[in-house]
Amino acid sequence: MPSRVAEAGPDLPPPLQRIEGEIGRQHRLWRIQRIGWALMSAFVAAAALGLLGGGGPFARGAAEVEGLDAEWPRFPRLGLTEPLRLTLPAEPGATTAELHLPAGFTTAFRLHATMPPARETVVGPAGVTLRLPRDAAGGAKLVLHLEPLGAAGPRRLRVETSGRALDMPMFVWP
Repeated sequence: MPSRVAEAGPDLPPPLQRIEGEIGRQHRLWRIQRIGWALMSAFVAAAALGLLGGGGPFARGAAEVEGLDAEWPRFPRLGLTEPLRLTLPAEPGATTAELHLPAGFTTAFRLHATMPPARETVVGPAGVTLRLPRDAAGGAKLVLHLEPLGAAGPRRLRVETSGRALDMPMFVWP
């Protein structure tokens, strides 16, 4: 693209000649600014959708396998406790439910509390087993308050009960 300096020649005053001579640099600067605005807009959109933790339509995951229902945080943050809501399959006549969290759970997560409180918690090399009370219909609902440990990155939490297993993928942010 020919510059106006070349087509206008020395007819322009010196300050305008200087400005016209730097127009290419100014176009590059504007391009960099537009890229920066696009990146900031993408960051704000990701936060509004819940992809960075907190609230938003994609912040929580939900799944169901043969009566085992789970709702979990898809994007938890290190150092923050998040609720994991579980509904265990009903077993009429049973008074106790067992929930098994496999080996490696204690290195990836810290269990702060269970609601309702577990009757018994067994920690061993095979993982963590929680024995929980069931309601009159044989069902059990509980909330585990978990805090991710270690480094940021992708994780998969697995829960097992009554021969059913559910994997919950998540990405842990710093």
